[in-house]
Amino acid sequence: MISESSQHVLFRRPRMLTFITTYKCGAVCDHCLMSCTPNNSDRLTLPQMRQFIDSFAEVCVGSGVVVFTGGECTLLGDDLLEAIAYANSLGLFTRIVTNAWWAKSERDAETFLNELKSCGLDEINISCDDFHAEYIPLENVRNLWNSAKTMGFQTLGISVCRDNNSTISPAYLCKYLNEDIPLLHQFDDNTQPPSAPARFITDSGITRIGRARNLSLNQNARPQARLLASHCSDCGRDFVISPNCHLAPCCGINAEGTWLFDLGKINLTDDINELQLLLLNYIQYIGPGGLLKHLRTSGGLSSFGRSSYLSQCEICEDIALSKEAQTCLAKLAPKLAADLIVETKFETTFIGNGSDIHD
Repeated sequence: MISESSQHVLFRRPRMLTFITTYKCGAVCDHCLMSCTPNNSDRLTLPQMRQFIDSFAEVCVGSGVVVFTGGECTLLGDDLLEAIAYANSLGLFTRIVTNAWWAKSERDAETFLNELKSCGLDEINISCDDFHAEYIPLENVRNLWNSAKTMGFQTLGISVCRDNNSTISPAYLCKYLNEDIPLLHQFDDNTQPPSAPARFITDSGITRIGRARNLSLNQNARPQARLLASHCSDCGRDFVISPNCHLAPCCGINAEGTWLFDLGKINLTDDINELQLLLLNYIQYIGPGGLLKHLRTSGGLSSFGRSSYLSQCEICEDIALSKEAQTCLAKLAPKLAADLIVETKFETTFIGNGSDIHD
């Protein structure tokens, strides 16, 4: 087991609690990493969200951030509003991620924004790109953007996801909204509240995971050597709660049902399965590329995975969906633990073969 005195605590400095509130969404975007649909009724309840908010408020570092996303979080109606108000009452910064389906007119936008404002919501992040535009008119985004600007929300952002063939880009939206909106780098830290009111657009590439796993893209490749050698600072940075109340250490992929990232129906302070803890700390401190290299070399799976990757999340999903990778990495656990000791200088011991991984 991993010794108590020297354990790498996966969630050592939790700064964000992310609720994947539901897998239901009126849009069926081709790039959706959660593979959401209008017919999926899985969702969190208000008591479940309140329980996790209580736990997070006790352990978070700094000014904790609570994010409500999905699916489409606004489909939760009053439960969303009450959860936001409860988090706000505990001094937590709150953010929603929405596709603006409800902002069909400026009046509609103002009506719901008034409700969100009365609950103490701090930030609205709007998902807008070619994929969303197939289902949500751009006019909705403009209605929401223009109305929210005048209502005193601390932060207002738009998230664009695109490849080289996409029409909607940050420049396109700036022209459409008639505003020079600052560009926020996709890898900037978003786990702490901004120090001043802010408006921004984030610009990111498409990650081939979830529904986009086999999507044909025109996208610039990232340098593979750098990608494979980089650690992942997102892993363990925030608590992620799925619609079925499963805990995960990041929201980069849909963790629910995967052998590696689905930590099960546990509380934020419960112990984590020891093989998962080892591998997730490995991803955090060394990177998923390190696991991929071990699988292809000492693990004997020379053709495992894809020939090239656009993001670390793609590596993680390939590993998390493979039972062959699970078996192989369990056998390699002592070697991986030794790598981790060298990298972090912690005196960590690992004993076992991962047989306690939950299904």
